[in-house]
This record gives sequence, C-alpha cells and structure tokens, in this order.
Amino acid sequence: MKWLICFLITLFFYFSELNCEENIIEKVRKEFKEKNYKNVVNILEKEKVKKYPELNYYLGISYYNLKDFENAKINLENFIYKTTFSEEPYVTYETLRILFEIYWKNKKTEDIIKIGNYVLEKVKDKPKFSYVIQNIKNNLIRVYNERGNSSFWSKNYKQAIENYNLSIKLNPDNYDIKERLAESYYNIGEYEKSKEYFLEVIKNEKNNWYILFLSISFYREISNKDEKISTLNFLPEDSLSYKIFKSFENFENGMVKDGFEILKEEEEKRKTNGDISFNIINKIFLYDLKSSQIYLEFIKTYPNSSRNNVIINSLFNTITDENERKTLESYFLSLFDELLKYAKDKKTVVELIKTFIERRFDRRLLLIDDYLEKINMFEIFLSKIDEDKYKEDIIRRIAENYRRIEEYGKAREYYTMLIKLTGKEDYNFHIAESYFLEGNIEQAEKIVDSFLSKYKDNENAKLLLAKIYLEKGEIEKSAKVLKEMETNIKNKSLLREIESLKNNFFEMKDKSENLLYVIFRNIDSNSSRLIPEDRITFLNQITKEIEFYANSDIEKETKFHLKCKIDGFDFSSSPYVMIESNKEGLYFNWEGNVSINKNELKKKNLYKVFYPVKEINCEDFDLKYKNEIIENKFVLSFDFSFKDIDWEISIKNVKNYEIPLKIEPKPVREEGNLIFWDVKGENFKITIEYPENKNIIFYFPEIEIKRKIVEERKIVGGKKSFDIENFELVIDDFEYENVKIVEENVKIYNIKGMIFRK
Repeated sequence: MKWLICFLITLFFYFSELNCEENIIEKVRKEFKEKNYKNVVNILEKEKVKKYPELNYYLGISYYNLKDFENAKINLENFIYKTTFSEEPYVTYETLRILFEIYWKNKKTEDIIKIGNYVLEKVKDKPKFSYVIQNIKNNLIRVYNERGNSSFWSKNYKQAIENYNLSIKLNPDNYDIKERLAESYYNIGEYEKSKEYFLEVIKNEKNNWYILFLSISFYREISNKDEKISTLNFLPEDSLSYKIFKSFENFENGMVKDGFEILKEEEEKRKTNGDISFNIINKIFLYDLKSSQIYLEFIKTYPNSSRNNVIINSLFNTITDENERKTLESYFLSLFDELLKYAKDKKTVVELIKTFIERRFDRRLLLIDDYLEKINMFEIFLSKIDEDKYKEDIIRRIAENYRRIEEYGKAREYYTMLIKLTGKEDYNFHIAESYFLEGNIEQAEKIVDSFLSKYKDNENAKLLLAKIYLEKGEIEKSAKVLKEMETNIKNKSLLREIESLKNNFFEMKDKSENLLYVIFRNIDSNSSRLIPEDRITFLNQITKEIEFYANSDIEKETKFHLKCKIDGFDFSSSPYVMIESNKEGLYFNWEGNVSINKNELKKKNLYKVFYPVKEINCEDFDLKYKNEIIENKFVLSFDFSFKDIDWEISIKNVKNYEIPLKIEPKPVREEGNLIFWDVKGENFKITIEYPENKNIIFYFPEIEIKRKIVEERKIVGGKKSFDIENFELVIDDFEYENVKIVEENVKIYNIKGMIFRK
C-alpha cells in the first residue's frame, strides 16, 4: 500500500512539474512573438528551464537583440548541438545567420568551419533545408577563399592551394578561385597542374575579362606552340576567350592593328575603354623607344583612356637618352596633331597634350632656356586650339612659366589676355603680384586697392596687400591686415603663409630711445632616428641665430654689417651667403639695410648658422615606456628621469589612436592636437589609457621634451659695434645708448611616433 501511495505522489509531482514547464514555454513563446526580449531572458534565467532546444533558441535570439552577443552565441550553439533538425528550416537558418555574424565579427573562422560542417552533415539528406545548406556553403567558401588569399599574398602557395581546393569543392564553378589556384600551382613550379586549371578557366569563363587575361597570359607562357594552337582552335571565335587569346598572338607576331581591332567590339560592349588591350600590350612590351609606337597606337585608338597618363609617364621615366627622347617627342607631337584634327573628344586630347608637356619638362627646368622651350611648346599648342573653352588653362600655364623666370612683363601680357578671354577679374590679382615681385610696389598697391574695392573679401589680395605694406615699412598696417584675416580665414595654406609673415615681425617691449635689441638664440635640436626597445638614438643639429632691432626717434634707413666666425666648412647659413676668409679665419658676412623708426612692431633681422647633423645618445634624461593590456584597456606609460629640472613635455596626436579614457597627470594646457605638462622635479610619469584595439600591438605617440633658459642684460652707453658669442654686429650712423641682450638657450628632443598593427 505504501509503495502505491509513494508512486502516486511521485506521479503527481511529475505531472505538476511538466504542467509548470509547459506553462513557462507557452509564456516564453508569447513574449518572444511580441518581441519582449527582456521578459524572455528574465523568465528563462529565473526558472532555469533550458533542457528543451527550443528554449535555447528563444534565449539566444533574445540575447542577440539585447546586444549581449556572448550569451547569444552560447545559447544558439547549444540549440544547434541539441536539436534534431526536425523543426522548420527557418529556425536553423536564423540561428546560423546570427552565429556566422558573431564569428565573422570576432574573426573566429575555425568556429564557422566546425559548426558549418556539423550542420551540413546533419541536414544533407533533407531537401527542405536546401537554402540553409547554401548559406553554410557561402560562409565556408568565404572562409576558404580568405585563407587562401592570405596565404597566396604571403607566398605560402601550398597552404593557398589547400584552401582554394576546399573552396572549389563547395563551388566548382568559381573560376576566379580556379585562376588563383592555377597561379598557386604555377608559383611552385607544378606547370601541368597549373595548365589544367588555366585551361578550365579559359574554356568556361564568359564575362570576367581580367581573369581570362591572367589565365591566357600564364597559360601561353608555360605552353608549347602546338598546345597554344590547339587551345585557340578549340575556342569559339565569337567568345571573349578567343579574342583575348588571338590578340596576344597578333601583338606578339607584330600585327599591332589587328591586335587592337579584334578586341575593339568587346571593349565597346563592356565599356572597358581599352583596359583589356592595355593589359595585354603592357604584359608583352617594354616601355622603350622601339615599343613606344605600340603604346602611341593605343592612345590613338583610345584617346580618352585613363591609362594614357600612365603610358606618358612610363615612357618618359624609362627613355632617358637625350636623342631617343627627342625621337619620342616627335612621335607624340605627330600623334597629337592627328588627334586634334580627328578626335571627337577634344577636351581629353587637350588634357593629354598638357600632361605630355608638363611631363616632358618636369626634370629639365634647370635653365631659363628650358622654361622658354616649354613656353614655346605651349604657345604652339595654343595656336592649334580653335575653341576658347580650352584656351584658358594653356594661357595660364604660359603666364605662370614667364613669372617663374621673372619675365613679369610677358606674364602680364598673358594675364591681360586671360581677362579679355574669360572676363575673370581675378587675374588682376596676378598682375598686381607680378608688379610686386618686379619691385614696382606703387603699381602693385594701386591695382590691389582697386581690386579689393570690388572684391573686398578676396583673401589672396588681402595677403598681397599685407606684403606690400611690409615691403614699404608700414609694419603696423601690415600687422592689422593679417590680424583681421586670421579671425575669419579657413584656408590652411593661407594660414601658414600668414603665420610665416607674422614671424617677420618683432614687438618692441622696451620703448627706450636709441635702443638696440639683440636676441641670441642657441637651439640644440634632437630628433629620434628610431625607437628601439633599449635606447633612443637621436640626430642632433645645433643652430645659432641672432635677431637685432633698432629703435630711434629719428626715422632713417641705414646699413648693417654682421659677421659670424666659424671653424670649418661643414656649416650652412640662412639667409645663404658664401663662406669668406681672412687672417682671423673663416666667417659668414651679411650686409644690408635696416629701417630705424619708433614703430612698436619691427621687421625682423634674423640670421642663422646651422652646424652639422650628428648621431648622439641622450644624456639629459632616461625614458622607460610600456604598452600594456590591463583589464581590457590599452595602457601607455612613460617614465622620465631628468638630470636637470624645468622641462616641458608635449605629446602630439594622442587622439589618433582613439579618444583616451584617462590621462594622468592632467595636462596643464592643450593647443590643437598637442597636450603639455610642466616638469619641475627630476622624475615624471605619464599614463594614458585607451579602449583596447586588438589590431594594434604597439603605439608610441610623438613626444617633444623641451627646456628654454632665458637670460637678459642691459648695457648702458654708446657703442660702435657689438659682439655676442661668435657674432659681430655693426649698424652705421647709429650709436646705441642702451643695448638690451636676451640670450636664449633652447634644448629640444623630439621622439617620433610609431604604430605597429597586426
């Protein structure tokens, strides 16, 4: 009796539990259907009911939609390995779609192969799973192709062959991969196997001209004459394979026009614009004078092909003999004359001729005669152009070349011609600029003022006006124009030019009469050549420079003499002057004019001597640095130990890696892409934390370590000349009541940035 009671109780609990689980499943199905994914997760994680594969599917899809991809992967894998594949194929398809997406994102190609082959084996005899099977094959093919290509480009051809064969087993009609497989066999010397696959591509591929070109090119190289004839005879004469094969034959046998003609219809049909023909002739012929006629025939046949610039550049790069170049030039000129008469697309021909002229002279513009010859070619070219719309750029190039050889009058003739041709008054700016360069400052200012009265926002004209003021000695006016421009301008090139012009000014801080202000600057500049793990090696250059400014209540122009003594020939100067010598030794000698007035802004008088670059090891500080992964963060640490104090550290482009999560200690200031710290002690440590980037294994941002020591002193009383370090300065007709000296010793270490990716 007892056993019966126990049995009934057990049976009761079993059916109660079963009924409870059925209720849970129904509830989950309802929430899942209504896309309440959080509720699905909460129910199943709370009740711990997962023994049914169906529930793993609901849970995995819910986690996926909640962006929890790790738990999605675990549950969907459980579903695949527990199910009997008796449910609708859509469930398996959706599960695999998401799993493949997660695997690809995390580069887990082994998992794709494992689960893909497992499911293929389970459903291979189930017709209703056909689209699931195709999806699996597509992903496996992609894996094998990517692995094959990676091995191919790293020249591991045996590994490439293994993966390409696995791919072809799943997709026998993939002729792109069969061509790459054939190339792999070719590269390990298995020519018979290579020919077998090349032939298969040649006989079966109908549309992809590039893999046909590659296959035919390689096949012809490793086949004998009979094999070539046999293959050509087998191919239908209207097929792309036959035409490419026959074109190779024609070109190699000197039948150039036939080589182009047989492919012309295919080029037009496919809108390849000569690409097929170019690849063939580029494979067969060198860029030499003998073959140049074939390449020129290509240009004639396809005048608007994008390959024509390549041809022009390649021919001029390889044909360097002067007589051969002249012959080549005559070939080109004859071709262009013909194209100008008969080509339909004149614009393309004009662009080709401009490319030819520029390329012809790009290494030969050494003498004025070279420029004149170039100008003459453009002028002859201009005389052959009928349509005005093509003339502007040619005339502009002529004017620019005249300006480069300082033939400013001729340049203005052509700029005036451009104004008449186009009605564009912007060319008046170039006329004004030519007067400025010529030294006719008054005429330049007159034209610029007139131009700016109509086009007051023209930045180039404003900049020229600032240069004119500067040249006239009206420095305050020049500075005002530049300051106004800086507030609105966005053009980076113009901003750099403004900055360069501003560097020509010096602001007088001491307004004393008859003041000579002298700045001597010694710059010890060190730039890292490389960053090995043990020691940083630098290339060092010393620059000594002197700036001087004269201030007086009497405005005048006077002469200055500046001499710099040196102790060898391995030096250079800026502005450049020749090394001179006397009984005292070697020296640089500068002479010129200086404007003396009471302006608060003075035009700089800056002279430099550069001492030779040499390789050194740093003695001012030690640096230890690390790249670490700490708790899924990429951490850079820089530990400095200085011999002296008062350094400034700046790091450039810290955001180029990624936006930092944390920087310790906090920088004292930020300027554009630079952040700065002031170092007062002998030890200083910087730590920068980034989100982990698994593609980067080493990162070192550009760092500059700088120290500037400034000493000032004043000498009272008149002097005729002044010496500081190895500079000797004299200004005529000006006795200094006060001489203010600023000595700056600047030491800079620049450590180049590096980044290594997987």
